[in-house]
Amino acid sequence: MNLIDLGWNSFFEKHFEKFKNQNLIPARVAQQHRNIYFVYSQKGELKAQITGKMRHSADSKAFLPAVGDWVAVQPQPGETKATIHAIFPRKSWFSRKAVLSGGMPDT
Repeated sequence: MNLIDLGWNSFFEKHFEKFKNQNLIPARVAQQHRNIYFVYSQKGELKAQITGKMRHSADSKAFLPAVGDWVAVQPQPGETKATIHAIFPRKSWFSRKAVLSGGMPDT
């Protein structure tokens, strides 16, 4: 899978630099189903989950990965599973007020 075809550019490359020596690879979130994410990476499509630390430190859904986000993932050797460790800064996004969250943005 070619990351450039998915929108990878120098902006994201710059933000990925700090993860290169941590056995992480860049990936783009393609789908989200509750706590499961499907991401596209140089290793193909991976089924991913966020770390517990990321889940517990997120103040709202806006701080969790969303479809279209670039993330740093750690693939599990020999499997098509991965763990999402970081979200790269977003260049743009759409948000709306969530119906049941008291008006908090829902990305």
